[in-house]
Amino acid sequence: MLDRENLGDYVTIFELVKLALDELYEEGRQEHGSELDLIIKTRMVYLTKCYRDLTSGVREPIDYRYLLIPLAPSGWLIGAKSG
Repeated sequence: MLDRENLGDYVTIFELVKLALDELYEEGRQEHGSELDLIIKTRMVYLTKCYRDLTSGVREPIDYRYLLIPLAPSGWLIGAKSG
């Protein structure tokens, strides 16, 4: 498993993104427990619907604030960094 301690001299952007997502997911599990997966799925359903209607002239604007999941220990938000 890739972690900060055994990053090599060269890593791909995909490895860095996976590392960041893995760390955020672990923090999210500590904060939200078993509910985290449901929170993520609910927000993914919302985003999928929004993007499906993206070319519709009558669509409502996407509320990206809804997609943020606060993670208290690190100050990160999934989707954006606070501060």
